[in-house]
Amino acid sequence: IARAVEPFDVAWMEDMIQPDSAEDLARLARETRAPQAVSERLFTRYAFRNVLTANAAQVVLFDAIWTGGLTESIKIATLADTWHLPFAPHDCTGPVNVLACLHLCAALPNAMTMEIVRGFCKGWYRDILDQPLRIDDGQAVLDFGPGLGASLHPRLLARTDLARRVSSR
Repeated sequence: IARAVEPFDVAWMEDMIQPDSAEDLARLARETRAPQAVSERLFTRYAFRNVLTANAAQVVLFDAIWTGGLTESIKIATLADTWHLPFAPHDCTGPVNVLACLHLCAALPNAMTMEIVRGFCKGWYRDILDQPLRIDDGQAVLDFGPGLGASLHPRLLARTDLARRVSSR
């Protein structure tokens, strides 16, 4: 498959094999010209370090929610930058993750793009945030208000079936 898509100059091929073997990923990367993206299924900078040390990726993918938050995501993106590689955050977990990852992209020099399900932006994400995610001409527009630039929608917080925990201040 990887060789078959080479003539099409794809941005990357994602998770062609399981990401748990850096050696196997490196072999795949050597055997095709198609850039290999690894992997929103890795969760720590240590797992990414193994892949990068093996020269097994040309693009680093992660999901800020799955890595445990912004701190680990910044460390992963910075590690990718050490190898002169771009990162591309992934989202299928919700609009708070999208905002966090978009802020990472805005703040770090090696951001390539952000994977997002556009249909969610006009769908259920509007039920979660107090304002819609803005995408103009294919570009996300961040509102630089407090925090991530949006709040949870009051209707969401008023739901009777919502289990809500507030951390102490």
